[in-house]
Parts: sequence; C-alpha cells; structure tokens
Amino acid sequence: PRPLCASNSAHMLAATLLLSAPALTPSVPGAGRRAVLAGASSILASKLATSAAVAYDEIPVATADFAEAEKKRKAREDLIKKETALLQPYVKAIEKAQSAEEFEKAADSFALYIIGQGKITDGVKVKELASRIRA
Repeated sequence: PRPLCASNSAHMLAATLLLSAPALTPSVPGAGRRAVLAGASSILASKLATSAAVAYDEIPVATADFAEAEKKRKAREDLIKKETALLQPYVKAIEKAQSAEEFEKAADSFALYIIGQGKITDGVKVKELASRIRA
C-alpha cells in the first residue's frame, strides 16, 4: 500500500463528499450537488493551501564566500595569461611569414597545437589574435 499524501487524502475527501451528495440532499434543504461540490472544492483548496504554506521551516539563506570567489577569479585570470603566452609564438611565426610556404607551415603548426590542446581556454582574446594574423 502506498502512503497517502495530502493530495491523495484531499481526493478521497472530495470523492466521499460527492458520493454522499444524494444522501445529503433530502436532509438539508437547498443542499444539492452544486452546494456539495462547492463545499468539497473549498475544503480541497484550503487543504492544498495549508500544505504548500508549510514547505519550509525557515527561508534558506545564501551566503557568499568572497575570498573563495576571488581565488577562483585569480586562478582563471592566471590560466588565461598562461594560455595567451603559449599562443604568442605561433601568432608571431604567422606574422613573420614572408612567403605562402612559410605562412602555410606556421598556420599548420598553430592549428596542430590547438587541435592537440583540444580547445582554447575561455577568456583568451581569440578575435584579437585573429586580427593580428589578418593584418
């Protein structure tokens, strides 16, 4: 047997009220199915509203660790500087190329380096490097 949750018990209450509607009609004047349905829906709404209101004992509080965030930012900045420094010789070799063969050789070695690394670290100014190569 499944444990009953608030919505299951509310469904059972509504079903019980609906099934007992014909029995209520003769004893209470003016209590038809509409009155029973209205009563059941208001009970169901109040049951759901109270179960949702007690979801938290207290409001969760997010705390910021600024020292840790600064460490991560500094480490990322250092990684970007290191990656940019490793790319500089390849870009300079492409810039120095005087012939098509030299350019092709330098561009191939640059492409092989990037493929070997798998990616360029986020934050490296790739557009700046590309504009240097185009010039």
